[in-house]
Amino acid sequence: MAYIKSKGWANSLNAKAHPICPGTPGVFEIQIRLTEEGLENYKEVVKVIFQYVSMLRDMPPQGWIFQEQKRMADVDFKFKQKTPASVFTSKTSAVMQRPISREWLLSCVEALREEGSGNGC
Repeated sequence: MAYIKSKGWANSLNAKAHPICPGTPGVFEIQIRLTEEGLENYKEVVKVIFQYVSMLRDMPPQGWIFQEQKRMADVDFKFKQKTPASVFTSKTSAVMQRPISREWLLSCVEALREEGSGNGC
């Protein structure tokens, strides 16, 4: 994003992953708000984005990134605002359908855990 912004081609970038079903990689979505100049150079923007995704794919996962995201998720969970009882009950009962450890019942959806930890979340 820094490179594309330095060229004056984009104002914002948003990326997110959408899981499809357990055991599948899901869909990765990238949204970029281009400037007028960015629209004129959209092919170069697409090329840069695909080069970056390719670079990420070739690099091993960075442990510090996971740890930072885990800490942020832990803070979000710790200071989560109360939800209505009906919503809490519905979400908790849905999580209980998964083969997860009881100790992770309330934090399953929000907390990040190491892959292969056997939590079933």
